[in-house]
Amino acid sequence: MQAPPPLPTSAEVARALAKVYRRPEFAPERTDGPLRWVAEQWRRVVEWFFALVGRLHLLEHTSPVLFWLLVGWMAVSAVAIAVHLAVTAVQGMRSRERTAAAGEAGPAAAPGRPRTAEGWDE
Repeated sequence: MQAPPPLPTSAEVARALAKVYRRPEFAPERTDGPLRWVAEQWRRVVEWFFALVGRLHLLEHTSPVLFWLLVGWMAVSAVAIAVHLAVTAVQGMRSRERTAAAGEAGPAAAPGRPRTAEGWDE
């Protein structure tokens, strides 16, 4: 009966892994170009913004008026965005209902471009 082969050393394992990872299927994808640049710039802006917001609490003690003005401005902006989204959604639903109602009433009642050859003749 043969003895099992000895286990590989950590250096042998590291060499084998390096050889495997040099293969083309393990190469990182190249994402050079304008889209990568834009994504990197966006990431930097987002990081800067959250770092700024993270330091905002420091103003609470050094300049409380400015702190509360900024907090109030952000709250008003959030409410304005929510109202805008709600109004836009309601307008979209009403527009869809009007279009559906006009389609049920028939092509002659619907405003806009004619839908049939007879409509174009008129």
